[in-house]
Amino acid sequence: MNIREIRAIGLRGATPEGGWSDELEGDDCVHTLITVITDEGLTGLGSVFTNDDLVKSALAVLEPLYLGENALEPERVSEKLHQNMFWLGRGGSITHAISGIDIALWDLLGKATGQPVGRLLGGRYRDRVKPYASVLMQAPAALAEYLLQLKEQGFKAFKIGWSYAKIEIVLKRRTDICPNGFWDCFARSSSACAMIAANMNWTIASIEHASRKFIFICFSCS
Repeated sequence: MNIREIRAIGLRGATPEGGWSDELEGDDCVHTLITVITDEGLTGLGSVFTNDDLVKSALAVLEPLYLGENALEPERVSEKLHQNMFWLGRGGSITHAISGIDIALWDLLGKATGQPVGRLLGGRYRDRVKPYASVLMQAPAALAEYLLQLKEQGFKAFKIGWSYAKIEIVLKRRTDICPNGFWDCFARSSSACAMIAANMNWTIASIEHASRKFIFICFSCS
């Protein structure tokens, strides 16, 4: 089973705000789907967190390397692409596109073998994961109202971005989310958790400071 074609499809029309100073619009493309098509008709899907024009340009550069390749060997094919492209500079559009191809090839292998990708990667250590709602920082009242709406939908975990310097907004509103007291609610729940996310390189001091402020707060009120 060989690779016959790889297509890129940009997602537009419902792009969410990203928290940037130059904010994203609904028709902006920042997510792109990758479709690997084989000579036997089986397809695999992957995704790339970048603009579709950049992905299409990268695919044009990579095409001579992946056309005709065995679609059931994701690790070898991905490594081949990386090894032949490192001199163009690691990172950026080329690396993003290779990542999407890699995801699509694993998806394809799972379909071809009838096995979940997790098993193919070494084993499934769990069959359930806790979802969390990812939201942007807002003014206190608006944020509290939005979190309560998400809580009503069943979410018990929330990621609130971007700046931890504004985490006092969350702390001010913790009693709105947990009427009986946030820390009581947190301590009583076996499912509650607190996580720290660093989207950049932080110093140890910055991480320790942030950990005391809880960038991520999981709510367990019922």
